[in-house]
Amino acid sequence: MSEDAFKQYVNTHREEFETSSQDFEHMWRHIEKGLDTNTGKPWTAWIKIAASLLILAAVGWYVVSTEIEAQMPEELAETEQHYIRLINLKMAEVVAHQNNVDAMIWEDLEILDDAYLELKSDLRERFDQEEVAQAMIENQRAKLEILEHILNEIESKVDDEAVESLDL
Repeated sequence: MSEDAFKQYVNTHREEFETSSQDFEHMWRHIEKGLDTNTGKPWTAWIKIAASLLILAAVGWYVVSTEIEAQMPEELAETEQHYIRLINLKMAEVVAHQNNVDAMIWEDLEILDDAYLELKSDLRERFDQEEVAQAMIENQRAKLEILEHILNEIESKVDDEAVESLDL
């Protein structure tokens, strides 16, 4: 088909091209039926966003902690693992008697944990790693001493209660 023949065909059938046999109103109503007009509860979107952020934060924390541990001197890593084992043992004992532990103590332990995480991130950023490593060890020692003190207090309370029950 030559170009002139094509132009002539378009010109003779122009009206068919410009009008449509489709009913657009009917098509739009059909599309609207398929749309989900129920958006759900507005707080579900916030929960999804919060869950996504929590997952992102957890992954970020894991990546940063593994990078820091990879850069940590071997001796410090061994010392850290030693203190973590001791602290976890003492924490298990304290948690078993958590009713006898003041809420402020839990807050203090959390502050120590936050300080330790900050020191751990400083270890990667600072040039004087020896000073930061020493501060990390001191932090772990302080936490261990606090836990031992808590356990001693709990034991003395339990012993005092036992004596009082025998005196009755």
